[in-house]
Amino acid sequence: MMKRMLSLLLSLCLMAGLFAGMTTTAYAAGDTQEYIVKSGDNLSTICSKLGVDYAKNKEWIINTNKLTDPNVLSVGQKLIMPAKGKVLKWEGSTDTTTTPASTVTTDTIAYTPGVSTIQYTLKSGDFISVVCKKLGIDFAANDAWIRAANNISSYNNLAVGRVIILPAPGTTPALSTAGSSSGVSAVTTVATTTSSGASLLSGDSVKYYLFDYTVRSGDTLFKICQAYGANMDTVQKLNNIANPAALRVGQVLSIPSSIAPSSGTYTRIVAHKVVSGDTVQKICNNYGINYGPNAAKIKALNNRDNLDVIQVGQTILIPVPGSGSSSGSVTPSGSSVVPSGSSSGTAYYTLNKTGSVNGTYSLTVNGQSINGASSGQTVHVVATPDHGYKLNKITVTKAYNGQEVKVDKNNNFVMPACNVNISVTFKTDPNSAPHSINKSSVGDTSSVTLTYVVNGYSNATAEKGQTVALVLGTLPSGRLLSKVYVTTVAPTSLTQLTKGTLDAKYFVSVSSNLTFTMPASDVYITIVLKNA
Repeated sequence: MMKRMLSLLLSLCLMAGLFAGMTTTAYAAGDTQEYIVKSGDNLSTICSKLGVDYAKNKEWIINTNKLTDPNVLSVGQKLIMPAKGKVLKWEGSTDTTTTPASTVTTDTIAYTPGVSTIQYTLKSGDFISVVCKKLGIDFAANDAWIRAANNISSYNNLAVGRVIILPAPGTTPALSTAGSSSGVSAVTTVATTTSSGASLLSGDSVKYYLFDYTVRSGDTLFKICQAYGANMDTVQKLNNIANPAALRVGQVLSIPSSIAPSSGTYTRIVAHKVVSGDTVQKICNNYGINYGPNAAKIKALNNRDNLDVIQVGQTILIPVPGSGSSSGSVTPSGSSVVPSGSSSGTAYYTLNKTGSVNGTYSLTVNGQSINGASSGQTVHVVATPDHGYKLNKITVTKAYNGQEVKVDKNNNFVMPACNVNISVTFKTDPNSAPHSINKSSVGDTSSVTLTYVVNGYSNATAEKGQTVALVLGTLPSGRLLSKVYVTTVAPTSLTQLTKGTLDAKYFVSVSSNLTFTMPASDVYITIVLKNA
C-alpha cells in the first residue's frame, strides 16, 4: 500500500510539473521570434532556417506551441520560436513516475468449480503478457479473467514474489469462473469501474483527463498518443520510457489527454477557481471526495505543501472520478466510428477533412458515409463541385509525416495504418461556365430588337449545351428576315459571312425556328434583312 501511494505521489508530482506548472513565462524582447509554417516544413528544418538549436530547444518549442505531435505541422500555422542562437528552457518538471492509481469500486464473481489453473510466482522484470507467452497462455483472450481472478486493476507495480493465478495453457475460461481455482476463496473480489461521475461545479472546467492504457499488439507510442491527442514527449516522461520503439504488449501506460475517455476508469483533473468562503475540504465535499485520504494527492497536483490557506481567484486542481461505462481500455478518439457491417473490434483511424472552396465532398466505405476507416479499407471521395466548377485535385497525406497517399482515377485510396489529412480543390469548368451572347456590329443587327431566351427566361448568357432561342422584335417597314448568323468570333464585315471568307469552324448552326446550341465560348449574333 505504501509503495502504491509513493508511486501515486510521484506520478502526481510529475503531472503537476507537466500541466499545473506550465505557466506562461515572460521573455525579454529578442528572445523569441514568430514563424509561419510552409509546405515541406518540419521542426528540424525550421530551426535550421532560423539558426536555432533544435535538440536544445525541442521541449520548449513543443510545449510553448502546444504541439500534440511535433511531427505534424499545418501550412500557415504560426509558431513561437527561440530567437537565433537562443536556448530557452521549459519550466515543466521532467521527473519520471509510474502509473497512477485508478478509482475502483468492487463487485463479486461467484465461485464455479472445474477450471484448470496454474500458479506463477512473479520475478523481477516480469510482465504478465510475457509470462503468458512463455507458458503458452493466450493473454489477450484471458486478460479480463486474469485481472478478475487476481483482483488486479493495473498490471503496473505488481510485487515481486506475488503468486498469480493463471488459466491452464490452451484454455480460455469464462469470466464467471474467475474465482474457481484451487486456493482461491469461493467468492473473489474483482475490480470494476466507478460510476460516480460527479457534475462539475459552476465555473469549473476539466483541465485534462488521466487514465490507464494497456499496450496491444501493433501499438506504437506515436499511434497511442495520436489517438488520444496526448503529447508524446509528456507520455514518454510520465511513464519513464527510455526507448519509445520498445513498448511491450500488456504494458500499462498512464495517459494524460485533453480528450474525454469514452469508457473505462479515469480521473478528471478539474480546475476550480476559488471563491469567497472556499476551503479545499469544502471543494472536495462538493465533489463527494473524502479530503483526508486525498490530501497528499491534491497537494502534489497543485505542487503545494500547504493548502490550508487559499486565495480568492486562485485555481486549485482537484482529482474527480470520471464516469466509466465498463471496465477495460478506453476508446481512442475517432475509433468509435464503425462503418456498417464492420467489426467494432477493429482499430479505425481518423479521416481529417480540410475545408474546400467552390464545392463539397464526403467520404464513404462500401457506400456508407464515414469519419474513420481501418487500415486496408478502400475509401471513396465523393466530390460535388458548385455550379460552374469541376474537380481539380484530391490530396491525401499521412497525418504524422505528410507523406502522400495515392488516389486513383476513380477517386479512391487505400487507408494506411494511421490518421490521414484529406483536401479537395475545385477549378472553373469551361463547359459549365456561362458565356455571353452578343449582337455583332455588322449587317442589319442594330436595326432589330433581339432577345435571347434560355430555359424559358430572357438571358444574355448561356452554358455549353444549352438551347438558346432568338426572338426578333418588329422588323423595319418593307423588310423581311433573310439570314441569322451565329459565330464564335466577332465578324468584321458582312462579306466574311456571306462570301465564306470566315473559317467554317467559327460558325454555329442555327435551326429554322431560330434556335442554336450554345458552344463553350462567347457568341455573336448577326441579322441580315431583305426587301419584302
